[in-house]
Amino acid sequence: MSADRWRIAAAATTTVFALALALVACAPTPGPVTTTSPSAAPSPTATSTEPRAAFDGDCGQVLADSAMSDGVGQTMNAWEPRWQDGANQTLGGVTCLWASEKYLSAFATVHVFPVEAIDPEYIESDAANGCAADAAECTTSGVFGDVWVAAVVRSDRPAEDVEGLASVVQDIGARAEAQPRPVPGARDGWWGPVPTCDDLQAGLVAGGLTATATEGHSAPGPEFAGGPLFRICTLTATIDGESLSTQAYLRAGAAPAVESALASVPDSRVEYEGRVFANAGEQYLFDGAAGVLIGAAGANLVELDRLGFDIEATGDAKVLAAVIDALS
Repeated sequence: MSADRWRIAAAATTTVFALALALVACAPTPGPVTTTSPSAAPSPTATSTEPRAAFDGDCGQVLADSAMSDGVGQTMNAWEPRWQDGANQTLGGVTCLWASEKYLSAFATVHVFPVEAIDPEYIESDAANGCAADAAECTTSGVFGDVWVAAVVRSDRPAEDVEGLASVVQDIGARAEAQPRPVPGARDGWWGPVPTCDDLQAGLVAGGLTATATEGHSAPGPEFAGGPLFRICTLTATIDGESLSTQAYLRAGAAPAVESALASVPDSRVEYEGRVFANAGEQYLFDGAAGVLIGAAGANLVELDRLGFDIEATGDAKVLAAVIDALS
């Protein structure tokens, strides 16, 4: 896929997918799910017991493929990540993805997080219970005790599809409420909020690199307490006399992705000037998607599209190292 891909983030969430779908022009706005009242939300890093993710971070416990298929009205299959980043678990939550059996027909995401991890203004916003401006994506969500649950669908008829997911949200919420409450862990060393693209550009220039960094596509998914945890920057730089343009994804708290990718993706280890990166491929592989190079920035992750790079050279590793240094 190109840089216009639909992803998840998790921090934030999750998950970024920008796929070429045939989308409708207008759609009605779904109503909010009837929920119980949330308890008071402590600070985003507070934890009184051992950290615990909702449903133990297991998407198999969140929802069966058959239930998602019934909700959307077509066959949906769980979309398993090639590597894990650990951020959602630290936030006390889990994000799960499904893709339609019919090519490019529908994609669905379910988020389950403790209320205290989500920006309270977002919970009450139209974005958490409504459709995007382009009517290509719709969300339905609700609060169940200490847990916030959302279902997001992107398809050629999202307003209709998301109506079918309201009962799915109710079912997940009822089961989540009956379990021990999820508890976020401490965000030690996390970006909070994640640096801006202007911050990245300033750091690159200060490091002697000819580069510009501008805001890329909006990061999808829920808005978390403490500010954005995911950002996409369009990066233009000159490396060894050659100009290049690519996407840099800044992901708070996702450094464990490097070790996960090294363990799960064969021959992915990349060494550059004493650093270890992973040539991982996208977290959610789609139709021969472009490779990505990932590296840890402390507790955080920088993900760099390899589009436009000579895969036999080290230009991408040099850029990734420069980005990490610029954000240190």
